[in-house]
Amino acid sequence: MDFFSSTRILEYVASKREKFTNDVSEIPAPSPVLPDMIMAPGSSAAQNTIMNKFAIFSLGGVISFVISVLIGLTAVYLSWSCNSALQYDLGLKVFFAILAYIFGLLYIIFYIIMRWDTCSYIKKNAYY
Repeated sequence: MDFFSSTRILEYVASKREKFTNDVSEIPAPSPVLPDMIMAPGSSAAQNTIMNKFAIFSLGGVISFVISVLIGLTAVYLSWSCNSALQYDLGLKVFFAILAYIFGLLYIIFYIIMRWDTCSYIKKNAYY
């Protein structure tokens, strides 16, 4: 989810146009196909268009992927440690850890709002 949303934000920012207008007769129409010298050797324009749609192959996509994995792993750690303190069964801890990884940023927000005080109190008093 985090990677999907960050990829969409990256595409939106990259496609944002300037707000001024030009006379249409002054500007030549852009060609729909990339020039041959820009394309990878041995590939067609359709393949390059498909590859450009996947943002993970760009530097921004890689950075977005790494950040989303770090957010997911942080959410898994918070979920696992709090559920261990609350003495949940192993199956429930695994289930909630998977959900925490998928919805990483949402889980971290949920944890701060709903579980921070409960889990920190239990961890401080060492009831587990």
